[in-house]
Amino acid sequence: MLKIIVLFILCLSVNAQDYQKEINIFSNQRPSWEEIDKDKILVGKKNTITKMNYLPPIQTDNNRQLLSQLPGIFSPDQTTEPWTIINYRGFGTPQEAQSLLILQDGLPVAIDMYGQADHLYLPPAPLMESVQVLAGGGALLYGPASSGVLNYRSPRLVKNQNLNGRVNLSSGSYNLISSVNSLSGSTGRTSYYVGYYRKQGDGFQRTNADFSSDYLQLKTETYLDHHLMIKTSFQGFDADYGMPGGMALIKADGFNTWGRDNKKATRSHNRLRLSRAQLMLGLEKKISDNTFIDSQFWSSAY
Repeated sequence: MLKIIVLFILCLSVNAQDYQKEINIFSNQRPSWEEIDKDKILVGKKNTITKMNYLPPIQTDNNRQLLSQLPGIFSPDQTTEPWTIINYRGFGTPQEAQSLLILQDGLPVAIDMYGQADHLYLPPAPLMESVQVLAGGGALLYGPASSGVLNYRSPRLVKNQNLNGRVNLSSGSYNLISSVNSLSGSTGRTSYYVGYYRKQGDGFQRTNADFSSDYLQLKTETYLDHHLMIKTSFQGFDADYGMPGGMALIKADGFNTWGRDNKKATRSHNRLRLSRAQLMLGLEKKISDNTFIDSQFWSSAY
């Protein structure tokens, strides 16, 4: 499915100085994300943010650990890798997070947030810098969210960014291997970020529980002058998940019959193979002290 959505935001910030000192997005100093996020004033809204440095290191996509400090978010354990099961304060079914709008850097990751709001993909937690929840009316900043918004934020770029790198390799039970790699810095007027995440394993069930996924993100910000910036972003994701089936002790039609053997797969051939790509081109321009334009043009394909 290919969808092209053009998002254009023109924001006139009124008396932003009352909330925080005057913003200059082109400086090396960023305002607090909890209060002002560029053109969005979040003071007074149901806005909660968890930064990754507040949590123990997350080696894989452990949503229970990632979302543990965000009140109202419900994320139960699951037996298979691909399913996203999250909702907010009991609104709707948590299956594939259909009642929750999930974003990455402010852009939807659902197959189609208006027609088919299924989330078979989640941004990789180890590469994110923070996770934000907007509930109530504040969620309408981003789209048609019936209960709220869960926004995954990758590391932000700043002008004249220092060179930074990260390499992390972890292993665990059932042949789990997780690799987290990133590089960021500046060259000339352009700041850049590259992140790559690889995860693979066999799962705890004996057959058809193996999984593998690769994620790549590239983004740049080019400062043409003190008031104009062009930004680009690419996200690529490819995964192959085994789906060995759920588990239940009930022996009846439509239920599993594994008895007490919880490592027995009830689905021997079911697989989910998923690929996703997204391109974004954006422009930020400060017209005056009270007027700021942020426009983003993006396309994604599953």
